[in-house]
Amino acid sequence: MILMDSAIRYARQEDLERVVALYRHLNPDDQYADTARLGEVWERIMAYGDIFRILIGEEDGEAAASCSLAFIPNLTRGGRPIAFIENVITRPESRNRGHATRLLQEAIRLSWEQDCYKVVLMSNVKRTEAHRLYESIGFKRDSKYGYEIRRD
Repeated sequence: MILMDSAIRYARQEDLERVVALYRHLNPDDQYADTARLGEVWERIMAYGDIFRILIGEEDGEAAASCSLAFIPNLTRGGRPIAFIENVITRPESRNRGHATRLLQEAIRLSWEQDCYKVVLMSNVKRTEAHRLYESIGFKRDSKYGYEIRRD
């Protein structure tokens, strides 16, 4: 069920706390205490609007879902960029209402609008419910392998 009073928009300057509140559901063990550092990062995000945006799905004026969308310049594929989606989250009480679907469809639409040749989304291997959602939208899990190396 998609609620009638819902909208998708780009995050604005005043949305930092709303986005961090959503991320607490995504990564509960993360450390969000250093508000000065978060403020600095947020300023950079706001400044990179042509290549990096955060989308917010609202429900009745509240942030219900969010994702990050980056357009990465690319020298292959005729110089067409690559879109990268990360940090997809819907607050628990807003799940199964179509917010993430609409949010991701909008991110894909914006990516095609930027002439990206592909959209990449990575997800934690344990988030199987999310994987079903991504596949229902058209993402393929068997076309590429994702690798990472972390430094904690």
